[in-house]
Amino acid sequence: MAAAMDNLAEDPGDQSIRRNVTEHVADLVTWLIQHGGQVPAHSALAAAYAGIRMFAGDVMVFAGVNPEEAFSDAPPTRRDD
Repeated sequence: MAAAMDNLAEDPGDQSIRRNVTEHVADLVTWLIQHGGQVPAHSALAAAYAGIRMFAGDVMVFAGVNPEEAFSDAPPTRRDD
């Protein structure tokens, strides 16, 4: 996600970069949703997952994803699905 963010910082208006960022972040969010249930609820790891998830949602909204989809409990849909 850091490399995708670097690209976005270089040219935030580029639609292909925004799409690429959205795809990478959607993959990360999907992984967090699939594996987040295996983490103890009140652990530091659970807090880290939640923080990453919130940041990923913000990035997706900036890149053009609908906020309701970006912050839902379901994995975001990819445009190529």
